[in-house]
Amino acid sequence: MSRDPVVTPQSPIAVQVWTPPVAAEVAGALTSFLQHKGSPWIEDIARRLAGGLAGATDYFYAALRDGQLVGHAWYTVARAAPQVGLVGHIFTHPAHRRQGIAAHLLARIVQDFAQRGGQLLQLFTSTAYSVPFYQRLGFENLCVGRAYHDTDWYMRAPAGSAPLVNDWYTAPAVAQRRLTAADLPQYCLLYNSEHDSQLKDRAQRVGSGLEAEMAFIEATAACAAGQALCLVQENSRVLIGTATLVRSTFPYESHVAMFDYYVHAAHGASALELGDACLAARSELGTEVIYAVASEADKCQVLTALGFAPCGDLPGHYRTGHTCFSARLFRWS
Repeated sequence: MSRDPVVTPQSPIAVQVWTPPVAAEVAGALTSFLQHKGSPWIEDIARRLAGGLAGATDYFYAALRDGQLVGHAWYTVARAAPQVGLVGHIFTHPAHRRQGIAAHLLARIVQDFAQRGGQLLQLFTSTAYSVPFYQRLGFENLCVGRAYHDTDWYMRAPAGSAPLVNDWYTAPAVAQRRLTAADLPQYCLLYNSEHDSQLKDRAQRVGSGLEAEMAFIEATAACAAGQALCLVQENSRVLIGTATLVRSTFPYESHVAMFDYYVHAAHGASALELGDACLAARSELGTEVIYAVASEADKCQVLTALGFAPCGDLPGHYRTGHTCFSARLFRWS
């Protein structure tokens, strides 16, 4: 006679929220749990857990079962701009999946974010099967792009947030400053707020989706190491543009740097002012030769106005999906 399988009831899930700096024991447990993230994310997670990112507020949500860490989700905001958040590092231990743990953590994050004055949450995913899951939790799928590592999706909550975001970008520019590690949510919003441009800052591998997050982490690390400088322009609500100089890490080319910029379409006139300010600070890097790459006519015009001159053509330099784009190499003098 057959018997029904014996089902062992699972212990309830407890949610613990940690705000850095956290105890070394907690930091060790979380970085070990998220070790699969790899570089540069795991280093960024460690810095955030230590409270080493000035101006940022990070919330680490841990799902615990019998005191054991079985699930995790995180979000961050800048204290100066708490209306925009970024969710990430969502992971459930394989032995505890399909039990609603991730959904519970994300629902808690959405609720807490709103109660703290947040208005717009963003997340990235590189797995197609997770898109409907996030949509059920109120996230809207806005963009799928072919990143250099894989395909990824950009999602925002609440759904239908485009009018709100567009309104934020209508405010005029008010200030320039250096990029800070707290700017991650606004940086990702800037690079993913428009989806008709596939190139953006391709000279520095910044496109849309997850590429923007990874480029931000690498850029802030390079700035901290004295290998780069990055200026941003902002209005009263969000970042509206960035301009960067990145010095070559090749020992015999330490005097060479790459320049790039990206501004929101509503603020195209800001590109010259922002670019001039970035180039004026070049002595900080000790660079003597500065190059830039562009493929679109308007960007070529801006580079020329900044003092760059074309010095070469790069046939098929960019590739997005199955389409190749030629580019022009510029040198600044």
